[in-house]
This record gives sequence, structure tokens and C-alpha cells, in this order.
Amino acid sequence: TAIEYWRSTKPRCMGTLYWQINDIWPVASWSSLDYGGQWKLMHYMARRFYNLVNVVAVPNADNSAIALKAINDTSGPVSLALEVSAVKVTGESRVVFTGNGEVSADAALTLADISLADLAGDEFLFFVWKDSSDNVLGENDYVPKPYKAYELVPADITVRWSDRDGKAVLTLEADRPAFFATATVDAPGYFSDNALTLLPGRPVDLVFHPRYGAQVTSADLAASFKVRHLAETF
Repeated sequence: TAIEYWRSTKPRCMGTLYWQINDIWPVASWSSLDYGGQWKLMHYMARRFYNLVNVVAVPNADNSAIALKAINDTSGPVSLALEVSAVKVTGESRVVFTGNGEVSADAALTLADISLADLAGDEFLFFVWKDSSDNVLGENDYVPKPYKAYELVPADITVRWSDRDGKAVLTLEADRPAFFATATVDAPGYFSDNALTLLPGRPVDLVFHPRYGAQVTSADLAASFKVRHLAETF
């Protein structure tokens, strides 16, 4: 029949949607944009988990090991270099895996298997993937236990502002791991990233993108700037 033919020839694909993208009035909700169009933390996270080339941590059935899987949602093969570190909540780190792999178009591939028995009780995984030209495509982390199960160490976050190419740039650097480090300002707009895992020795530059045609400088933003992270909340 026509239906059977359509089923046999139509492209097979999967995808996800999240609810919801925006609010239409001031309200506490699960949207990722507030009623004025400002980015909530979920919007930053959604952009990360919808990266076209991504690496995610997938625990096995008995939670004894973690598979690090590369996902390629592009139309061509991608060569990746992956580096995985075990990081203590106090900041010390060690490399536990480095390797390369080629992921076919529209496919996923396991690049590494990490046994949780090889991690200390106060360690988590932090991993970075690069393309064949050594450009960083993304970074991610995996925390084996609930955050409240760790003795999180208070982190001191150093803040520097600068202006580059007409944009205000915020540089954050922490002396200890800082989870979900979040920068906020009063001006309408959004940072290039947020809700970050900051590690010692890894400064992060965040570019501020103003909205409604506003022109802002780093001095304008510094007056209302705040930064918070998870260890300050409990």
C-alpha cells in the first residue's frame, strides 16, 4: 500500500524538544527565556547539549563504568581528539585518558570507557574534545555522586573585564573547582556562555552580547556584576 511504501522509504530520524522556550509574562516557570527575552541558565545548557558535535558521559547498567560517547549530528565525518581528567574537588587533577576517533555522519561512537573504581571518592571527570586542527569544540564534566555528597571547597573566583572589538569581555578564573559558576549583570543581553565548571588554571572568557541595540562597555557592566557558584548555596 501507499502507507507501507512511505514507511519503507521515509528517512528514519530521532530528535528531542524541550518545553518551553519562553514566558509571555513575569512568572516562575520551566522556560529557558524569561518574559523579556533574557537567557535563563537552561538556555545556556540547552545550547550545549544540542551541540552538533558533542561528547557525553553515559553510565553503564550497574553504574560501575562510564562510557564517553561522541555524537556527530553533522552531514560529514568528524575527527576528534579527547582528553579526560579526574579532578578532585580541591582542584588537583590527573589525566586518565587521551585518544582520537573518527565519528561518521549522523552517528555516535564510544571513545573511552572509564571505570569508577579508578576514581577516588572526591574526584569527578572533566573532558575536552578538539577537532583535527586542535580547535576546542566543547567541554563537559561528569560527577558520579550527587553534589551534596561531596565536601565542596569554597572557591575564590578572580574577575577581569576588558573591551575587545567593541564587545565587553569578562574573564573568570577560580582557585578551586566552581560548579555552575554564573555571571549576571543588569543590562539587557546575554553572555557567550554561563553556568560553567571552572577549574584552577583554566581562565574562561565570556563575551557579553547586548540586546535592543544597546551599546555597553565593560565599565558599564562591572557596576552591576555578580558571580555565584554551587558551593555558596549549601
